[in-house]
Amino acid sequence: MGPESTKIYVYATDVRPLKEEFLYNQAYSLASFQCRQRIRKYPAEQQWLSLGGELLLRKCLKDMGYTDIHLQYTYGRYGKPYLKNY
Repeated sequence: MGPESTKIYVYATDVRPLKEEFLYNQAYSLASFQCRQRIRKYPAEQQWLSLGGELLLRKCLKDMGYTDIHLQYTYGRYGKPYLKNY
């Protein structure tokens, strides 16, 4: 693959609806166990931001063709996610 086949995708979302308890709880149930553990450590006003980021990342990766098996990621020194096997 040459540079001419490289594509860049930009994703953005509004996570403010996750401030509502009902929507937050629904989204929280979709997050991975690892994500839920990490989110609980944050102050309440940051939890919905982290949850929104997690779900957006999963959506992006699935759109690029990664299956749930591929969606095993870990976190670096500063808490940023990366795919575990890549």
